[in-house]
Amino acid sequence: MTLPLEEWLRDDGHVSDVEDQIPARLLMRKLYREVVKDGAHQRAKQLLQRFEVTKRIYDVYDDSMRPVNKSTYHTVKNHIDAASLFAKGYELSKDLVYLNALLKVMDTLSSLALRMEGREVADFSRLIEIEKGMIGNLVAELNIQWLC
Repeated sequence: MTLPLEEWLRDDGHVSDVEDQIPARLLMRKLYREVVKDGAHQRAKQLLQRFEVTKRIYDVYDDSMRPVNKSTYHTVKNHIDAASLFAKGYELSKDLVYLNALLKVMDTLSSLALRMEGREVADFSRLIEIEKGMIGNLVAELNIQWLC
């Protein structure tokens, strides 16, 4: 199943004209490309760690992965993009920190579901299926028996 950020792999890679600030959508695009094409996880994990502390995906970050404005974190698409990044990070590395962050950002997205429109609903639905598959695979891999 294709992740929402997958289409960006075909883009030209242009990120931002402002050196010290980067909109979240462009940051996710850049980090996704680094993880998929280069296998580089350091900056993605830096964003992941910031998310783990704040439970928020902000609209604009500086080059240290800190939010430029801490009051701008309600954009649904940014959370969908973060979920896509975390899902791809887990898919490629099997590092559970990505799966843990994915579960948390999906929880946040669940609370934002009534604000979603069109493509966001479709992307969120795909991410739910991807998350479900990842958990199912992990359960099978670890031979966990359900008590139900």
